[in-house]
Amino acid sequence: MMFVLRKPLTTTAGVQAWALGGISAQLKAPIGTILQDFGSIVSDGVGGAAKTAAIGITVVVGSNIVHETYNAVTIKRVGGEGGKGSLPMIDEPLAPASTA
Repeated sequence: MMFVLRKPLTTTAGVQAWALGGISAQLKAPIGTILQDFGSIVSDGVGGAAKTAAIGITVVVGSNIVHETYNAVTIKRVGGEGGKGSLPMIDEPLAPASTA
């Protein structure tokens, strides 16, 4: 399996989305010599890419927050641990199969 963090870093990804949103907003109306140095095609392309990345990261952060909240509520309500076997029906042993 590929390398995966045990707990996602939601705050770090949220800051990345915020920063990319700021870059996108700055490049909508570039200041100084940015248009002279890079041209409107480059600044529009980078601004659009930053906006797309910010939206994508925001969706991932939002879904991660929903997932973590769901896990916290179900673990607290049922008394499970670590999210495994948090439903009561999973914790009960199976009845032996009848031979009749």
